[in-house]
Amino acid sequence: MYPCLDCKQCRHVIKGKSFIHPGTGESIEIRGYHTCLSQFVVYAIVCPCGMIYVAETIQKVKSRISQHKSTIKLGNTALQVIKFTSPGLNKDYN
Repeated sequence: MYPCLDCKQCRHVIKGKSFIHPGTGESIEIRGYHTCLSQFVVYAIVCPCGMIYVAETIQKVKSRISQHKSTIKLGNTALQVIKFTSPGLNKDYN
């Protein structure tokens, strides 16, 4: 994925054509050219503890990341993304 360079979410994007899975060490190829403005994508959020949240969205990636940031900040336990975080783990995600 590549940053759009026009939003606050860009700093959270793992840049490049692949990324290393933090749990297995496996290189995962990212097919296509995607930015924060892309829609209809599968995405992953990597927690500093090593856990990974994988989901898909029809929204722009930057909008979805912004929603996740809000969920984590507010501590909304009804939503799935909060279940892979623990207090203090996602300080960089705020």
